[in-house]
This record gives sequence, C-alpha cells and structure tokens, in this order.
Amino acid sequence: MAEQVKVRVLRTVPVSDDGIRSRQLVKGTVDVVPAGLFDGLKAEGYVDEPAAGEDGGSPSGGAGQGAGGPVEIPDDWKDLHHATKKKLAREISGQEPADTAAAEAVIEAEIARRTEQPGS
Repeated sequence: MAEQVKVRVLRTVPVSDDGIRSRQLVKGTVDVVPAGLFDGLKAEGYVDEPAAGEDGGSPSGGAGQGAGGPVEIPDDWKDLHHATKKKLAREISGQEPADTAAAEAVIEAEIARRTEQPGS
C-alpha cells in the first residue's frame, strides 16, 4: 500500500486510494490520503495538515463533535458510498457502526438531534 498522509478535510471531495475505486473525504473530518495526492488536494483547498491533537479517532466534544468541532453532515449524505457513511457515523458517535443501516441510523439521529437543538 502506498504511503498515506493524515489530513484535515476542508471541503468534501471524492478521492481514489488505488486508482480504481473512489470514496469521499467528508468536510470536517480527519482522514488519510495517498501521499501523492496531498499536494494537489491542499493546493485546491480540499485538505490541510491536521492541527496538533486532531487524530480522527473518537469524538472529543460529545455527540456529533469531532476533533475539530461539529462533524459536517453533507446535504447529500444519503448518496454517499456505504464506506463513507460508516466513516461519517464513526466520526459522529465515536463507535464503529455494524453495517450501513446502523451508520444511516446514527446519521439520521444526529440530524434529528441538531434539528431539536439549533446551533449544534
């Protein structure tokens, strides 16, 4: 596997780790990309180097809070690849969802929570 670089995602963008399959880098998350893609993605404003302490692991700020603040849920999240939905749910909950349906339930619950508590 090619060398990977940890990044802070500034704008949602599709990437390919192997040149065959694509996945989404989701705005507001910490992820990894192939080292060869980093400079171009950074130059176009899609990613940046993560701040010290941003590890992309379990949320540090409570429900729906990632290391860099609230996890961004794209408006078109239902159209995301199943692996991207699972990653987004993991960023929200801090736990690995069992399957795509569980990931979708986590995302929908977070959207409902934010709707009930404006400003979240």
